[in-house]
Amino acid sequence: MSWQEVSEAERKAIADSFADKKDVKDVISNGIRVSGEKYMTIEAGDNELKAKKGKEGIVVYKTTQALLIGHHGPDAQTTVAFNDVAALGEYLKKMGY
Repeated sequence: MSWQEVSEAERKAIADSFADKKDVKDVISNGIRVSGEKYMTIEAGDNELKAKKGKEGIVVYKTTQALLIGHHGPDAQTTVAFNDVAALGEYLKKMGY
């Protein structure tokens, strides 16, 4: 998967999920779509999102200026993938991004 495969509408829905302050965010109720595939959201916070489809997953980390979107295959764990993406996100935040 490449960023070009994530449609503008999909990127907007992910970005909008970070502004959703309801007790149960829409992204939790409805899941997310990435590259046309629907993923079930398993965690959604103010700066992070984790979603699964079978054994594959999507992890998102929000910095000041960017959304880092990572995809992991069936041989990786969502937590490990998220930690890698979050580490990059923290570095970018420290650099002002």
